[in-house]
Amino acid sequence: MTRDGSSVEEVALALRQMLAQCEHITAGGRARFLADDLDAQILRLAAERLVITLQAAVEDLPPGFVETHADLPFATVRGMRNRLAHGYVDVNPAIVWETLSGRLPEFVRDVLQRL
Repeated sequence: MTRDGSSVEEVALALRQMLAQCEHITAGGRARFLADDLDAQILRLAAERLVITLQAAVEDLPPGFVETHADLPFATVRGMRNRLAHGYVDVNPAIVWETLSGRLPEFVRDVLQRL
């Protein structure tokens, strides 16, 4: 997603899809996500990409939305996105799990409710 004039409906659809993806990634549980095998590595890569995509969706929210809803952790989302995109060597998978299993879905639901 980019600043290409995405409508509120398009952003909402993308956010709902992200929720479904988040649920799919976390469905196997924490131990599965944190395992050392290739499947777990792929789950973690998908999780990282989901956070990066979420920040792109946030950038497509209507003008003034972020400022109007400053109680939501937009800066935290941006910070995590930057960490995942640029600090890939020292990403803590347990923190990514905590984000996907709780904080990210809560954030997305809050945004959707306020749209």
